[in-house]
Amino acid sequence: MAFDATGLKRLESRGAVGTGTDSVVGHFAYDTADAAATVEAGNYFNAAAALLAKGSTIVASMVRSGTPVLKSYIVTANTGTVVTVALATTTAG
Repeated sequence: MAFDATGLKRLESRGAVGTGTDSVVGHFAYDTADAAATVEAGNYFNAAAALLAKGSTIVASMVRSGTPVLKSYIVTANTGTVVTVALATTTAG
């Protein structure tokens, strides 16, 4: 399937990081019938490029028609038209 904008909801804005476009990162929830592999494929979130600033987080509930899966993602890049996400992991830093 494809990204469905009706499943993406901004839960909160987490504050400004710098100024200008993509300076306000957000926390989003996303609900979809798509499999995790589909959501994690390149270009899946491109239609939401105007909303998903680099550093934004997405908590996704997937595979509603089967065994539900919950994963968290972080937007690692946004060119304005191409959004790249990665599975959020806990790392030392």
